[in-house]
Amino acid sequence: MPSPASGTGATAASTPAPAPTFVVRTPAETTLRAAGFGWLVRPGLDYECSLDDHGWLPCDGRWFATYIDVEPGRHRFAVRSVDPATGAAGEPARASWVVA
Repeated sequence: MPSPASGTGATAASTPAPAPTFVVRTPAETTLRAAGFGWLVRPGLDYECSLDDHGWLPCDGRWFATYIDVEPGRHRFAVRSVDPATGAAGEPARASWVVA
């Protein structure tokens, strides 16, 4: 979505970053009640995480998220990059798993 360019009356388009690439993720099925995810970081971007579609929050770290005491059942995790200058959010990378 275009945003006004400072002081010119013109608009500058912000291009969201592509979805992060996972380098570590929880297995699709596990008996562990903990989950962890890691992704490649792009310079100049911040990252937000979402567990089970409960909204976007800052991740534990710039390149990882961990969860403990995860209830048994199916779960969904997503991470997206955010440009701190424009607030533009990129497409999320998604993963799902089951705690047996």
